[in-house]
Amino acid sequence: MRGIPRSARLATGCVLVSFALAACGLNSSPSPAGTPSPLQQRHFDGEVLSFDYPGAWSDARFDVVSSFSSVIVYLSTAHLSDPCSRTTGSIVCNRNPVSALGPDGVLVEWSRRSFPGWVFDPTQGRRTSIGGRAATLELVDPSEGTCQPVGGERELVVTIDDVIPDWNWTEMRACLRGPSLDDLQAQIEAMLATVTWNQ
Repeated sequence: MRGIPRSARLATGCVLVSFALAACGLNSSPSPAGTPSPLQQRHFDGEVLSFDYPGAWSDARFDVVSSFSSVIVYLSTAHLSDPCSRTTGSIVCNRNPVSALGPDGVLVEWSRRSFPGWVFDPTQGRRTSIGGRAATLELVDPSEGTCQPVGGERELVVTIDDVIPDWNWTEMRACLRGPSLDDLQAQIEAMLATVTWNQ
C-alpha cells in the first residue's frame, strides 16, 4: 500500500511491556471438536465483522497487537498455535501461527490496521467490494511476500477501506499452497462474498 513503509506493513512482531499485558493476554478460541465435511460451512462472528468459511478450516483467536495492527482471527487447514512468546514482563510475537502448510493448505489472517496518513488506493490490485465497502484484492509476488516460510505459493492481500476515512482499514492476508491454487483462491473469494460488518 502506498505511503506505508514495507517494514510496517510486513512486521508481525510486537514487544509489549508489563503495563500492556492485560490488552495482549492469551485468549485462544479454538474451533469446536469434530471434523466437518469440507462442503459444510462454519461461521465466524466477531466484533468487527462476520463471515462464513469452509468447514475443513479451523480458527483460532490470540491477542496479537502491535503499534500498527491487531489480529482479528486466524484460519487454516493446518494446526494453529499462539505466535507469541509470553512472559511476566513482555510479549514477543514473531512466529507464524502454523509451522507449515500441507498440500492444498491455507493460512488466513484477518486484522485491523492503522498508519498515520494512510489513504485507500483503489489502484493497488483489483478493485472489488467486500460487504458493501470499497476494497482491493492484490496478488503478491511470492518472492516479496510473507508466505514462503510456511510453504505458501500464492499470497492474496485484500485491503478494505473504512466507511469513515480515519487512517484505519481491515486487511485479509491469505497464504495458499497448491496444487489446486485456483480452487483455493475461489474458496477465499467465496468467503469474502459472505462478509457482513458489525461496526
